[in-house]
Amino acid sequence: MELLMSAVVEATLVEPFTMSLDYPEYVELKKRKRWFLALLWRLGDIGYYVGLLGALIGPLSLLGGFTSRWMRSEPTGSFWGAVLCVLTVFAGFVLLLVLSGELKAYALKRGRE
Repeated sequence: MELLMSAVVEATLVEPFTMSLDYPEYVELKKRKRWFLALLWRLGDIGYYVGLLGALIGPLSLLGGFTSRWMRSEPTGSFWGAVLCVLTVFAGFVLLLVLSGELKAYALKRGRE
Protein backbone atom coordinates (compact mmCIF):
# COMPACT_ATOMS: atom_id res chain seq x y z
CA MET A 1 0.00 0.00 0.00
CA GLU A 2 2.83 2.36 0.85
CA LEU A 3 4.48 1.65 -2.49
CA LEU A 4 1.24 2.46 -4.29
CA MET A 5 0.84 5.75 -2.44
CA SER A 6 4.42 6.78 -3.19
CA ALA A 7 3.86 6.00 -6.89
CA VAL A 8 0.72 8.14 -6.93
CA VAL A 9 2.48 11.06 -5.24
CA GLU A 10 5.45 10.72 -7.59
CA ALA A 11 3.19 10.70 -10.66
CA THR A 12 1.38 13.83 -9.53
CA LEU A 13 4.65 15.63 -8.93
CA VAL A 14 6.10 14.73 -12.31
CA GLU A 15 3.14 15.61 -14.52
CA PRO A 16 0.81 18.50 -13.78
CA PHE A 17 -2.92 18.01 -13.61
CA THR A 18 -4.07 18.16 -17.20
CA MET A 19 -7.37 19.62 -18.28
CA SER A 20 -7.97 17.51 -21.35
CA LEU A 21 -6.52 14.83 -23.56
CA ASP A 22 -5.07 17.38 -25.97
CA TYR A 23 -3.14 19.19 -23.23
CA PRO A 24 0.19 18.82 -25.13
CA GLU A 25 -1.17 21.28 -27.68
CA TYR A 26 -1.49 23.86 -24.91
CA VAL A 27 2.04 23.15 -23.75
CA GLU A 28 3.24 23.60 -27.33
CA LEU A 29 1.62 27.04 -27.47
CA LYS A 30 3.23 28.02 -24.17
CA LYS A 31 6.67 26.86 -25.33
CA ARG A 32 6.39 29.01 -28.44
CA LYS A 33 5.70 32.06 -26.23
CA ARG A 34 2.24 32.50 -27.74
CA TRP A 35 0.59 33.41 -24.42
CA PHE A 36 -2.53 34.99 -25.93
CA LEU A 37 -3.23 31.95 -28.09
CA ALA A 38 -2.56 29.70 -25.10
CA LEU A 39 -5.11 31.72 -23.14
CA LEU A 40 -7.64 31.35 -25.97
CA TRP A 41 -6.96 27.63 -26.04
CA ARG A 42 -7.58 27.31 -22.29
CA LEU A 43 -10.80 29.32 -22.52
CA GLY A 44 -11.90 27.10 -25.39
CA ASP A 45 -11.06 23.99 -23.40
CA ILE A 46 -13.03 25.13 -20.38
CA GLY A 47 -15.97 26.18 -22.54
CA TYR A 48 -15.87 22.85 -24.36
CA TYR A 49 -16.29 20.85 -21.17
CA VAL A 50 -18.90 23.22 -19.72
CA GLY A 51 -20.86 22.90 -22.97
CA LEU A 52 -20.49 19.12 -23.01
CA LEU A 53 -21.62 18.64 -19.42
CA GLY A 54 -24.38 21.22 -19.76
CA ALA A 55 -25.70 19.61 -22.94
CA LEU A 56 -25.86 16.26 -21.13
CA ILE A 57 -26.98 17.23 -17.63
CA GLY A 58 -29.02 20.40 -18.20
CA PRO A 59 -31.96 18.91 -20.10
CA LEU A 60 -32.07 15.86 -17.84
CA SER A 61 -32.26 17.97 -14.71
CA LEU A 62 -34.96 20.22 -16.16
CA LEU A 63 -37.06 17.26 -17.24
CA GLY A 64 -36.45 15.55 -13.91
CA GLY A 65 -37.60 18.61 -12.02
CA PHE A 66 -40.70 18.95 -14.18
CA THR A 67 -41.67 15.29 -13.83
CA SER A 68 -41.11 15.29 -10.07
CA ARG A 69 -43.50 18.25 -9.72
CA TRP A 70 -45.96 16.51 -12.03
CA MET A 71 -45.77 13.30 -9.95
CA ARG A 72 -46.59 15.29 -6.79
CA SER A 73 -49.65 16.71 -8.54
CA GLU A 74 -48.45 20.30 -8.40
CA PRO A 75 -49.00 21.59 -11.92
CA THR A 76 -46.78 24.64 -12.23
CA GLY A 77 -46.51 24.85 -15.98
CA SER A 78 -47.27 23.16 -19.22
CA PHE A 79 -45.44 20.15 -20.55
CA TRP A 80 -44.69 21.87 -23.84
CA GLY A 81 -43.25 24.85 -22.00
CA ALA A 82 -40.85 22.51 -20.24
CA VAL A 83 -39.94 20.82 -23.52
CA LEU A 84 -39.25 24.21 -25.10
CA CYS A 85 -37.08 25.17 -22.13
CA VAL A 86 -35.16 21.89 -22.36
CA LEU A 87 -34.56 22.32 -26.09
CA THR A 88 -33.40 25.91 -25.58
CA VAL A 89 -30.96 24.91 -22.84
CA PHE A 90 -29.68 22.01 -24.92
CA ALA A 91 -29.19 24.18 -28.00
CA GLY A 92 -27.36 26.83 -25.97
CA PHE A 93 -24.93 24.35 -24.46
CA VAL A 94 -24.32 22.63 -27.80
CA LEU A 95 -23.59 26.03 -29.32
CA LEU A 96 -21.10 26.70 -26.52
CA LEU A 97 -19.53 23.28 -27.13
CA VAL A 98 -19.10 23.91 -30.87
CA LEU A 99 -17.83 27.48 -30.52
CA SER A 100 -15.33 26.47 -27.84
CA GLY A 101 -14.04 23.64 -30.00
CA GLU A 102 -13.60 26.07 -32.87
CA LEU A 103 -11.77 28.50 -30.58
CA LYS A 104 -9.33 25.76 -29.59
CA ALA A 105 -8.78 24.81 -33.24
CA TYR A 106 -8.23 28.45 -34.21
CA ALA A 107 -5.71 29.01 -31.41
CA LEU A 108 -3.80 25.87 -32.35
CA LYS A 109 -3.82 26.69 -36.06
CA ARG A 110 -2.53 30.23 -35.45
CA GLY A 111 0.04 28.95 -32.98
CA ARG A 112 1.56 26.58 -35.50
CA GLU A 113 2.01 29.30 -38.15
